Amino acid sequence: MPESEHQPVVDLPEGGVQDQDPDILEEGKEHIPEIEEEDQELHEAPEERAQPETVQELLDLWHEEYEIAEGDVKQELAYRIVKLGEAVTAAHLTADEILIKEGGDDGATGFYNRATNEIALTPLGIGIPANHYKGVLIHEATHAGKITGRPISDEGLTELVTQSHTTEGGEGVYQEERNQTEQTFENIPLQQVIDTYDFDKPGELFELYFATEWKIALNGTLQNAITPELITDPDSRVDFLFGPAEAFAHEKERALIAAAPRLYSKAQAEGFSLGEMHVRCINKYFEGR
Repeated sequence: MPESEHQPVVDLPEGGVQDQDPDILEEGKEHIPEIEEEDQELHEAPEERAQPETVQELLDLWHEEYEIAEGDVKQELAYRIVKLGEAVTAAHLTADEILIKEGGDDGATGFYNRATNEIALTPLGIGIPANHYKGVLIHEATHAGKITGRPISDEGLTELVTQSHTTEGGEGVYQEERNQTEQTFENIPLQQVIDTYDFDKPGELFELYFATEWKIALNGTLQNAITPELITDPDSRVDFLFGPAEAFAHEKERALIAAAPRLYSKAQAEGFSLGEMHVRCINKYFEGR
C-alpha cells in the first residue's frame, strides 16, 4: 500500500487516536532509550472503569491517565502511546478496528480470526514491552491480508513477512516455523512465494515449489537416473517416481507440509494429489528439454 496512505498516527489531524498532545509525543520519544523493558509494567486502569474493547479506547484511557500521572508512570504512558500509535500505522490498520479480547492460542499476545475477520490484541498483549507492539500487529495484519494484499495463514511465512517490515518483535516467536519456511523455499525468491500464496488457489504455490525442486534435482542429484526411455516415454515416469525418485519426492513433500500446513490442508480438502503434481512437474521438465 502506498506510503502516503499511511502517515504516522502522531502526525495526523485532531479527531481520535491521532489527536496526540505534543507534550506526550515529545516526552514519549525523549525517554524511549531510557526505559528498560523489564520496568515497563502497564499502569492499570481504575477497577471501576469499563475495560477498553478497542485499541482506540485503550489509547483514550492512557491519554486520560497521562494527564494525572507523574514521574516514571507518566514517562511510560507517553512511551506506550507513541509506540502503539506507530504500530497501528505500520500494520495498515486503524485503532478502532483492532479489538482487545481474549482469543488465539494460550499465551497469545494477538490473533486474527479468519471467520469473523477480527484483528485483536489480547489483554496479555497490552502488557508486553511497548517496542513489541509493531511486530504483533504486523503479524496479525499479515494473516488478514493487510500487508501483502492477500491473507497468509501459515505462521512461518507470516513471520517472514513481518520481519521484512520491522525488526521490532519478540525474540524466538515462530522461530521454528520461520526457519522451516526459509529452508523449504530457499530456491524461490521470497516475494514470489508471497505472490503465489493463495488460500483460494493452494495448488499454485505447490506447483511452483515442486517444479522448481524437480528441475534442480533432475539437473543434479537425479541426473544419473535419467534413461532414454524416461525422456521419450511418459508412461515410464510413474515408475521413475516410485523408484529412483521416490525418496526425493517424499523428502520434498514433508518439507512442504511442514512449511505450509494450513495451505496444504486446504488443498487436500479440494482434492489435491501430490502424486499427480509430481508426474505433472516431471512431464513438464522433459517436455521442455
